[in-house]
Amino acid sequence: MTRITMSSDAGASLPAFDESGKLLRLETGKPTSMLDAVREAVKHGVHFKDAIQTVTSNVAEAYGISGGNIQPGERADLLLIDDALQIDTILAEGHAIMIQKKWLLPK
Repeated sequence: MTRITMSSDAGASLPAFDESGKLLRLETGKPTSMLDAVREAVKHGVHFKDAIQTVTSNVAEAYGISGGNIQPGERADLLLIDDALQIDTILAEGHAIMIQKKWLLPK
């Protein structure tokens, strides 16, 4: 499990084509895609700890970057989620952006 990572296509172009190559629709990747994938993994029986590390500590370790763990000296980018795996609180670089599902900055 420590070698599995996920990344998002947030903001990327996501075209859908039919069998002949005709463009059917063009969507944009959503910033929630990684949390959605974690929710799906948990729904299908993956332990939460294993699912969440694929988008946190595994990524930081694989790429040799800061973050991915809660410890002194690491960036303070945190999502606090509730029992239903919905975002409750967001901290970015230690600054609260959302607290108890209420945005502190303009959406």
